[in-house]
Amino acid sequence: MSRSWFVDDHRHLFEVQLLCELVELPRSTFYAWDTPTLSDTYLDDAWLASEIFDIHTASRDTYGAPRVRGQLRRHGHPVGRKRVARKLFLAGIKDLHDRTVVGWSMANDRPPTSSSTPSSWPSLAASPTAMSSTMRTAGPRSIRQGA
Repeated sequence: MSRSWFVDDHRHLFEVQLLCELVELPRSTFYAWDTPTLSDTYLDDAWLASEIFDIHTASRDTYGAPRVRGQLRRHGHPVGRKRVARKLFLAGIKDLHDRTVVGWSMANDRPPTSSSTPSSWPSLAASPTAMSSTMRTAGPRSIRQGA
């Protein structure tokens, strides 16, 4: 058991100063352990999300990930396209045309939309009747293109 955990577990029974003296732990060390700190990555992500929101709002909610990334780069903050797209998606921010960025996905993020596979696209599976009208067999295990 960590000395800091011991002091934390018993601080409701005794004074912290007495517990720290008992386990030979400086009080400053205990309070430093007890106080949560925010990581640099967390702070950087929070700042980036704020900047992305400000840029998107300044564009009257029209800019998507590519343009927001361009604005960030113009201001001297190089960030990746996928990181900007991820931040936009997680914040629920969409561009004017509600386009998605190709090449970025998150597991179970959302089901495919009908616009990604329009019904006007031809089916990739060949039907047996179409094959039979253009293919003929010349014997077992041989298929030749024919009329």
